[in-house]
Amino acid sequence: MTSIGVIGSGQVGQTLAAGFAKHGHVVTIGSRTPAKLAEWAESAPGVKVGHFTDAAQADIVILAVQGGAAAEALEVAGLAALAGKVVIDTCNPIAGAPVNGILPYFTGPNDALMQRLQALAPDVRFVKAFSCVGSGLMIDPALPGGRPTMFICGNDAAAKGTVTELLAEVGWDTEDAAASRAPAPSRRSASSGARPVFCATTGCTRSRCSRPDTAWGGAARHGPPPLGSLPRRPPRHPRLGPASARQCAPRPPPSRARCDP
Repeated sequence: MTSIGVIGSGQVGQTLAAGFAKHGHVVTIGSRTPAKLAEWAESAPGVKVGHFTDAAQADIVILAVQGGAAAEALEVAGLAALAGKVVIDTCNPIAGAPVNGILPYFTGPNDALMQRLQALAPDVRFVKAFSCVGSGLMIDPALPGGRPTMFICGNDAAAKGTVTELLAEVGWDTEDAAASRAPAPSRRSASSGARPVFCATTGCTRSRCSRPDTAWGGAARHGPPPLGSLPRRPPRHPRLGPASARQCAPRPPPSRARCDP
């Protein structure tokens, strides 16, 4: 069975470690201070507790730390140990507490966290997953709308195939959002983890959704439409009125004066 190492011991790391262990994988969860996981480890007997460097020795590694600490966590785990391996990046570039109800990001509109990580560790086979769903639904989600779909992205097709198989084991269909790239200003891709790709409240999926609005790629999306999809008001001419009215108004019949003998 595939061994899985989890770098990060917070709620997401604990959830994924215990979940994959439940599905029969050999799992090691890594922490900077492994001793703090002693009590939790009693409730997860199938998970070995160690340091970041121990988790990096697994066949597949999951990066589950705060976005701002992701690069440092990789370096502490050892870039050489991670080279050539599939690393599932679950991190979001959240810069702090919500401001007026909106989470601030430390990445810009033409930047993505996984792009930065890929530049830091070019030999690592990164795949983005789990960044767009809460920890309570990461393993074996039971939703009234059926099996949900997880967006993934990455530059390595074989690595994405491996992650697709892992996601299927824990109850997810997969939608490949192509290579790792910065999201466009009007549309955040899976590489940024900025928008949900399914509705966890109603359990809608891209194939069975109780609401008709859909985003790119056919995934169910509940919320305001992307900026680029909003209808634009046709320009007005100061004397002739809206352009649409000028284009659609019926033309008068041609004069017959020039055609009669």
